[in-house]
Amino acid sequence: MTGTRIPADRETAASALTWQVSSGSAEDGDGIAVAQLPSGEIAMRDTSDEDGLELRFDRDEWLAFIEGVRAGEFDA
Repeated sequence: MTGTRIPADRETAASALTWQVSSGSAEDGDGIAVAQLPSGEIAMRDTSDEDGLELRFDRDEWLAFIEGVRAGEFDA
């Protein structure tokens, strides 16, 4: 998994992605959004900072992340 800030020359391409907002996101828009990149990777970002850090997962990393979420590994 990598976290990257989208370079200015890629901002247009990133905005063209179809971002899906988590159903668990707050009504005020705070939450996460995910999009599938042309490379097959999954990108995830904070919905309150669309120009901020973007996490990228390859398929195996994404599946491990989802499994961890379902198992409660990230619960506070």
